[in-house]
Amino acid sequence: MKTEIKARLKQRFALLCKRFAEAKQLTDTDAKIEKWWKVLDECYSASQRAYHNWEHVAACLEEFDRVIHLFDNPLAAEAAIFFHDAKYDPFATDNEAVSAEMLGEFYADFGWPDTIAKKLVNSTDHKATSKDNDEQLLCDIDLAILGQPWPRYICYAQDIRKEYQAVPLAAYRTKRIEVLKKLRDREPLFQTEYFQRQYKLNAESNLTAEIMALAHEQFPNY
Repeated sequence: MKTEIKARLKQRFALLCKRFAEAKQLTDTDAKIEKWWKVLDECYSASQRAYHNWEHVAACLEEFDRVIHLFDNPLAAEAAIFFHDAKYDPFATDNEAVSAEMLGEFYADFGWPDTIAKKLVNSTDHKATSKDNDEQLLCDIDLAILGQPWPRYICYAQDIRKEYQAVPLAAYRTKRIEVLKKLRDREPLFQTEYFQRQYKLNAESNLTAEIMALAHEQFPNY
């Protein structure tokens, strides 16, 4: 990814950490900030991450900044965005749980209780809708890529395929179509009014187009 994007993320993460530290009147936290940045950077910069990388975090933060006024606890939500895909193995079933535990360790380092933060990260497994406002917003932020303009959506879909490159193409097409149909037919696809209004129609169009292209073996650069 571009060096300047990563530099901005590092600066933003440091400011976030300082807000956690100041609230608990902690001093001399530079070593802790550097430690946790290195932990996250090792995760998100891994070579096998074509989509779940720093660029995804940056995109999520852009969405977050547009709706920050809608959050009940924006500090916890921003921390959750930085950590929500820290653990990512395409073939694992506990990515969110492990990422949540990592965030919990971060919270403990700064003297904060971690219950809310861990719940936020765990909600991004998208297995169920939530009644919690911040969880709904965070999940919608994570799925906002689905409603982007088609050229960007194509790049996202191609990057996901790269992360599953070990799966034979025929098997991947079958499973990907299954996942896409569940997403497209889920009600609601986005859990908040803002994201429904902003991305629902385009997301449904993108998902249907990819399903059709995969079914006819015509999706570009697979």
